[in-house]
Amino acid sequence: MSGGAEMAMGLYFFHIRRGDQFIQDFEGEEFANLEAARAEAITAARDILASDVKCVDAPKLRIEVTTETGQTVLAINAQAQIRLST
Repeated sequence: MSGGAEMAMGLYFFHIRRGDQFIQDFEGEEFANLEAARAEAITAARDILASDVKCVDAPKLRIEVTTETGQTVLAINAQAQIRLST
């Protein structure tokens, strides 16, 4: 296994923060590695914001990915994953 951010196959949880609101993922999903979980988190962030794209002041949304032990392994800022055209 190479160094860096890659981890062994495991269960990853996708918690959502929207401002002061926190939505906990109790089920999780298995992924081959952290990069696969990151790709899913980015896709989820884009999907969640799909209706908010029309508004430049879309609420701040962050997806926090944790392992089975509760360790946060990455956080995705949803607004950074979209491109707004004018």
